[in-house]
Amino acid sequence: MNKHLVSVRHLFSTALIGLLFSAHTFAETNTIKLSPIVITTPESVQPLWSSTGNYSATSREQIDNTKHTHINEILSGTPGVWISKGSGQEHLTAIRSASITGPGACGAFLYLQDNIPVRPAGFCNINNLFEINSEQADTIEVIRGPSSSVFGGNALNGLINITTREPSKED
Repeated sequence: MNKHLVSVRHLFSTALIGLLFSAHTFAETNTIKLSPIVITTPESVQPLWSSTGNYSATSREQIDNTKHTHINEILSGTPGVWISKGSGQEHLTAIRSASITGPGACGAFLYLQDNIPVRPAGFCNINNLFEINSEQADTIEVIRGPSSSVFGGNALNGLINITTREPSKED
């Protein structure tokens, strides 16, 4: 008889707990669902210490000291980077790799301006660096090696990211 009384008590207490939780569930059905807000910043894209390749940066002072006419003049001192400038704005880039030309070069290197791709994935030609504003660059970052898993399909052999300067008070 005691066993029967104990099992009835357990059944009653379980039903009571279930009733309390179900009341809580019914009370929350009137909530308003908001759509998620996603905020991304350049720092959250890829921390430097978890980069898949080697990283180097050219400072604003180094950029100003070169008095460059083409970005290859700045990046010629960056280890593992070779940019051959043609007669105009065209170039051939090699970042720790052979200089890749033709249709296969589209996924080899990613060119970014303020962490935004200069060209969409799969679109490239020999003047990819023409649109980049290197004259007003604050830093030029180079990641050597495969970065496609983090930055997308155009960063197979590496990437170049140009960060523009903040406007000054005089501007």
